[in-house]
Amino acid sequence: MAENLIATLAVTARDTLSAAAGMGGGPFSSAGPVHAATVTIDDDADTPSQVSLLRPATAHEALIQVSAPAEGRVRQTLCLRFVDAHGPGKHQDLLMAASADGAPAHHLALPASLAGGGLYSTLWLYLAGVRPILFGVRHTPRPGSDGAHTVRPGDTLDLLACGPVAPFRRIGTIAVGTQDDGPVTFSARNSGGGLRPLPPVVFYRSR
Repeated sequence: MAENLIATLAVTARDTLSAAAGMGGGPFSSAGPVHAATVTIDDDADTPSQVSLLRPATAHEALIQVSAPAEGRVRQTLCLRFVDAHGPGKHQDLLMAASADGAPAHHLALPASLAGGGLYSTLWLYLAGVRPILFGVRHTPRPGSDGAHTVRPGDTLDLLACGPVAPFRRIGTIAVGTQDDGPVTFSARNSGGGLRPLPPVVFYRSR
């Protein structure tokens, strides 16, 4: 048990450091099916008015990828693309790793075995207008599933946001559609419209 705990802590430290330094694009995997999706921002979402993508009561075509099912100490990641968010071919990508809620936990890239509640975090900050913000996704498996945090057509996930020291709050939903033909490479440099990734987020990419 002690050996497993030490190994788990070592993996958490390694992946968190990788994310904090942006080393090698961070701990983000491109392994896993890509699905079409629709992101809908809640009517009452508390979002920065300077970011058109996050305006309440708007809907956006998207792609979502959750890395292949993970067990034990293996990391799990989620990538979300708002397709053509800033014009044809100009996407908005959000890359997230399994994490936890509240500061400083939402800065930790946790092994799948420790990431309770299917929560994913961008780990570090964006500027949304002038407001520092993190994004997250919460995925609660449907009743009768095997508990793995994979996505299937018909699933609905919560899109989350928070300030640097605040807990996540819901700002919208992600409705998962049919599987899309891949592969897709996600990069945090795909951004705009008043939303700007700060270091180390700007270095994130899937691989």
